[in-house]
Amino acid sequence: MASSSGSKRIKTTAANTERGQRRKEKVYSDLFLTKDHQKHYSSVQKRKLLMERKVVVMPNDIPRFTNTIRRRNWSALTTYPAPANVEVVKEFYTNAKIFSRNADPFASYVRGRYVPFNAETINDFLNTNWQATDEPTDYETLLGDEIDYEAIERTLCIPGGIA
Repeated sequence: MASSSGSKRIKTTAANTERGQRRKEKVYSDLFLTKDHQKHYSSVQKRKLLMERKVVVMPNDIPRFTNTIRRRNWSALTTYPAPANVEVVKEFYTNAKIFSRNADPFASYVRGRYVPFNAETINDFLNTNWQATDEPTDYETLLGDEIDYEAIERTLCIPGGIA
């Protein structure tokens, strides 16, 4: 039951970010971090979810891929996932949207719990020992490159085509 006093609850969470700083979140409700997240929920509700599909691995077709999955003990990624609770998934995506500069970019909030999805958390899940280096990853290099959006538009869009 909601309190009629109008006071906001304060939740302190320990974010496992590189800075290792503790942050305070004003929790708007049990489902949403802020009023903006609650408003955003209606647009998330309209979207359909594309549920995960099983990865079918044919050992003779792609042995390197199959061997990597076995070597890293990632067979759980090639099995059918448990059925998802659509409401919880939509709540996760709703609260993952960033509305302020000081928001954790790789975290969400689901049913009152802080849910990180940063590189460290994913590597822990995959049981992968990631050794950070000073060399940029391929993804970081891609982000640093200038993207010519006009060239992409000229290539993909037909003049006079449908908007």
